[in-house]
Amino acid sequence: MKQEENGEYLAGKKLTHEITRAGFSINEKKTRIQYKDSRQDVTGLIVNKKPNVKKEYWRTVKSQCNRLFQTGAFNKKIYKDDQNG
Repeated sequence: MKQEENGEYLAGKKLTHEITRAGFSINEKKTRIQYKDSRQDVTGLIVNKKPNVKKEYWRTVKSQCNRLFQTGAFNKKIYKDDQNG
């Protein structure tokens, strides 16, 4: 059960207990509430209904695979520079 105090999120007793039982702790600076219909991004993964990757990443990998299958090589951008993959 979520609680809010002074505009800040406070985890419920059950959630806090399970997190500490697993050997972790809650970092209050990184805790936030997101709407259920917004993109819920955690460490680069989308976690709304099931773990997934961003559409932008999927499109990039798809185009790299297409180029690899057609030509035998592909390019990837690293800090605005193209490098062979």
